[in-house]
Amino acid sequence: MSEDSFHAKLKSIYDKVCKYVALNLSNVSVIRQQELLKLKEVREKLDSNQKDIDYLQLSSTKIDSAFKAAQQELVEAMEEEDSAAELAAYEKADTLRKKLSTHQEREQNLKLQRSFLLKEENGVKEFLSRSEDMANKFRLILEFLQDQGIKAMSDSDTEKNIKLLSAAFSLAELDSRFLARNLHDGSAQKLSGAIMLCELAERYLEARKIKEAQIELGKVKTQMQEAIFDIRTLLFQIHPQGLEEGLDVALERYAKQACDRYGVDISFQTDGNITGLSMILRSNLFRVIHQALDNAIQRGAAKKVDISLSAKSDGFSARIADNGKGFDVAKAKTIAQERGSYGLTNMEERLRLFGGKLTIDSSPGNGTVILMSVPIPEDDR
Repeated sequence: MSEDSFHAKLKSIYDKVCKYVALNLSNVSVIRQQELLKLKEVREKLDSNQKDIDYLQLSSTKIDSAFKAAQQELVEAMEEEDSAAELAAYEKADTLRKKLSTHQEREQNLKLQRSFLLKEENGVKEFLSRSEDMANKFRLILEFLQDQGIKAMSDSDTEKNIKLLSAAFSLAELDSRFLARNLHDGSAQKLSGAIMLCELAERYLEARKIKEAQIELGKVKTQMQEAIFDIRTLLFQIHPQGLEEGLDVALERYAKQACDRYGVDISFQTDGNITGLSMILRSNLFRVIHQALDNAIQRGAAKKVDISLSAKSDGFSARIADNGKGFDVAKAKTIAQERGSYGLTNMEERLRLFGGKLTIDSSPGNGTVILMSVPIPEDDR
């Protein structure tokens, strides 16, 4: 097969893949909209159900008090041997007993209905989480292909074409899993929690419990601030500010955000032409180093992190050392895979795609040192 024929066939496959991914992304979006409407309906039913339960519980408390009072009246009438008063008290107590029983039975039915609604809500939320994961995969694959696919196919090196396209799919898969998990575990949960706190504050306001409502609204404010920070962090990861100026510039800007929020002391040392790295290599190195830094702060509870970057004529290397609590590397990888979280594996895979390697030296109580190295292609030297 001639080179021109190969490129034409490759272009045809590329166009079909893009079309297929875009179509599936559209279908997932439609389904998600339907499920979001369903989630809204279920939550409206849950809200109505809870109000009915609250009303019945309050009403049952009043009826129970009245029933006990009627029983006392009956006892007193019997002691006084007042037949008329005794009959009236008995009928009153019996009526209240039946009414209380009806309320309690209805309350049990409402609680059973609530249990089914909560299961339905959890099912819809789980589906939305899975569909968001799928949409992210399709979206990132499409964006990555559109950004890198044409560049790869315009290159005259056939072997490089295939490697770049393969890397495009692999990296898109890694990014989609990373973003989906972070959105689900971070900002999405905080926003869901904020909504529930708002609903609780609303109930306090309806009950005229102003102080309790103010406390819950204060919690809402904190949750929203944290969610905004998480979203800004994710946006920074998707498109790191300063990456065009250099890998070290982007990392220093992210480090400043981490310092401001967590109070971590982060130091930088650079050697060589860090700014000379290609954008695709910068982007992926940033994500690996960012993950290492995030792990040190979030999981290792480190208070000091030292980062050293070096770019020589034949390769790039980095060292990230922290004074955190450390961990059992092999055990952590096993647990992460069981949970479906592949942070460390993703770091290794991302470097491997560029011919690099990752070494992690850590043990409980002794901090962590991460070493990484990547060969620099001749075109980028």
